[in-house]
Amino acid sequence: MNRRKISKLLGALLLIIFIGTEAFKKWEGLETADALYLTVTTISTVGNVAGPETNVGKLIGMLLIMSGLSVFSLVVIETTKAISDGHFRKIYRRGKMEQTIKKISKHVIICGLGRMGSKVMDELQKSNKKFVIIEKNQETVSGLENQDTLYVLGDATIDEVLIKAGVQKASGLIACLGSDSENVFLTLAARNLSPKISIVARAFSKDAVARLSQAGANKVISPFELIGPWLARAVKNPEKHDFLEIITNSSSKNPIHELEVGSNYLNNKTISESNIREQEKGIVLAVRRKGETHLNPSPDFKLKEKDKIFILKEN
Repeated sequence: MNRRKISKLLGALLLIIFIGTEAFKKWEGLETADALYLTVTTISTVGNVAGPETNVGKLIGMLLIMSGLSVFSLVVIETTKAISDGHFRKIYRRGKMEQTIKKISKHVIICGLGRMGSKVMDELQKSNKKFVIIEKNQETVSGLENQDTLYVLGDATIDEVLIKAGVQKASGLIACLGSDSENVFLTLAARNLSPKISIVARAFSKDAVARLSQAGANKVISPFELIGPWLARAVKNPEKHDFLEIITNSSSKNPIHELEVGSNYLNNKTISESNIREQEKGIVLAVRRKGETHLNPSPDFKLKEKDKIFILKEN
C-alpha cells in the first residue's frame, strides 16, 4: 500500500537526518541548528554552505548524500505515484465520509452487502432513505467509493465497527450477513449497544428464527419461507399475485406510501375531514396505531398523532 510505504520512507529519512545532525554535532563541533542545516543541505545536495572540515565529517557527508538522497528520491517517486493513482484523493474522500457518518442520525444500517444486502440498498436508495453499509470485504465495497455511498469497512459483529456506523443514533438495522450464527451475534451486539433500535434479521434456517428473536430482533425474515408461498400463489391465483406484486413493488406505478400523522393537516381529523385522498392522490388502505392495524378505515375514522397511514398512490 502506497501510504504505508511512504510513511516508512519518511520515517527512514527523518532517522537519517537525526543521525547526521548528531554526527555533525559530535565531529564538527556544531550547534544543533547548524548541524541540522548542514545535514539537510548535504542530503539535498544544495551545497550553498561550507562543507565539513574534518575527515570524519566529510565521510559522514558522503554517507548522507548516498543514503539520504536515495531515500528522498524514493519518497518523491512514491508520492508522485500515489497522486497519479488518486490515492490521496481516496484518503480525503474516506475522511470526509467518516465525518458524515459521525453526524448522521435516524438512518438504517445494512450489515452485509451480498445479494440480499444489495437488494436492500437498492430499495432504500429508491425511497431516499439514509443508510450506512457495513461490509468486511474490501473488493465488495470498492465499487461504492464513486457512488457517494456511506460505508464502514469491518466486521459487523464487532462493537467498535457498529459504533463507527452510528448504531446508537440509527433508527434501524438490517442483519443480512452470510450465516445464522453471524446474524445472531450481530443482533445481540446491536441490541446491547442500542436498546431501542429496530432490528430486522435474515434467517437461513427455521431454527434460527427463534434464536434471532431471542437475541433481540424485532422481525425475522426467512427468504425461503416467503418465496415458497409466493411462488405457489403465482400459480394458484395469478391475478391476486399480480395485484400484490403491483402494490408491494417500489418500482411500480402504484407503490404503497407510508405517512405518519404529526402536527400537520391530518392531526385530530377524520379521514373525510382531512381530504387525504385528494391531498396525497391515493387510497387509504390501512392505519396503524399502537401496534393495531385498522384495515380500510371508514371516512369517520379519526386520525391521531403518531398514527401511520398506508396509502396506495394513484397514477
